[in-house]
Amino acid sequence: MKRALLTLSLALTACSSVIIDPDDTGETNETDPPEGGSDPGGTEARSLVMDSPIFAPREVVIRPDGTIAVVGLVLEGDVPALGVESYDTSGNPLWNDQRATSALGHGLYDVRAATLTDDGSLAVLSQVNRGDGVAGSWLVFYDAAGVVTSEAEVADIAGADVAAASPDIGAGVILAGEDDGTHGSAAQRLAALVHVKPDGTTGMDLREGTRSADAAMASTVVRHPNGGFVVLKSDLDAGGTIQSSEIRIIGGDGPIDAHLGPAGGPLLAVGPDGAIYTASGGQADAHLLICKHDLEGGGWTIDDVRSDTTLLGAMSLAVSEDGDVLVGGFAYPTDTAVSAEMFVRAYASDGTFAWDDAYRGPDGSFAFGMALDTKGDQAVHAGIVAGNDDQPYFTVLRFLDLAAL
Repeated sequence: MKRALLTLSLALTACSSVIIDPDDTGETNETDPPEGGSDPGGTEARSLVMDSPIFAPREVVIRPDGTIAVVGLVLEGDVPALGVESYDTSGNPLWNDQRATSALGHGLYDVRAATLTDDGSLAVLSQVNRGDGVAGSWLVFYDAAGVVTSEAEVADIAGADVAAASPDIGAGVILAGEDDGTHGSAAQRLAALVHVKPDGTTGMDLREGTRSADAAMASTVVRHPNGGFVVLKSDLDAGGTIQSSEIRIIGGDGPIDAHLGPAGGPLLAVGPDGAIYTASGGQADAHLLICKHDLEGGGWTIDDVRSDTTLLGAMSLAVSEDGDVLVGGFAYPTDTAVSAEMFVRAYASDGTFAWDDAYRGPDGSFAFGMALDTKGDQAVHAGIVAGNDDQPYFTVLRFLDLAAL
């Protein structure tokens, strides 16, 4: 089926003009460890520091059966490698895989994203050096037992994100990223969105440039309940700095009436009702900006400030099956005895504050949140805590019981 890239129509300087001041009366999950540094645990949350070589988790994926896959970077000697580990619902290891080069022999640049396809495969996206110093995309497909069923490379796209292809498109994934500049009329680097099948062949292929900047990039792609795909497209200057960003949708039952500028944030998620959310953090004044973009006119903007921190970094965004919006990341507390804490802050679909979870590691002084997923009544937040002389950081999984919270 032919699909057109639909430009969204409503221009906004940030997000919605409806500003929500989150009423910070929701539940706070008190997870600061007592003297001695042990994790107090409790029914709402528990933490597992993993005996894992992954020192930089990029994605956590919860399968329908509750098992968990953590995808990230490992080091094989001084060589970066892709690491994938699977755990059961209690955090017991099931299988793991590491690989530093693709089937074509290209070395790893970075691990970027992962998603579950409709057939239950785990598709993992990395960037590889294709031999000329330019990044290409490397996709590895795993079955539920951890067996690699196929690999695929897309040489002319530096991949940033993947989403499961919809049934009318076919098997595989939708790859979002930035092409290598060989397709535009002026050799401009284009935002790229391509259907990649498990056998490496491609289907739908959309490339789009920009009139106002030096390059364009599709940084995030999420499947929408209407059958289309929501894309965050950014225009970049020559140095790679984002000049403007906008939400797009491909196919489905119709466009979503929203358009956002850079303040909308680099994180993107879609709720079960089709509402689109963006988020950003990392400001020196400790702001989180969360925006709801709603076709029915129910959008809002939250400017959430934590007075007990000097900086907030939003690293991940997810929406629960009940419609709660979860923002995960790291904070630098004003308490100088704490280097960093990993946090999840949750908001109801109307923008009101719901609850907060904060964790400072086994020693009570350092934890850094990096990836988040939710399914059913569970959310899993992956991050890092202080390691040892052999490995500077260990992966930690924070299990959150959403029903209890």
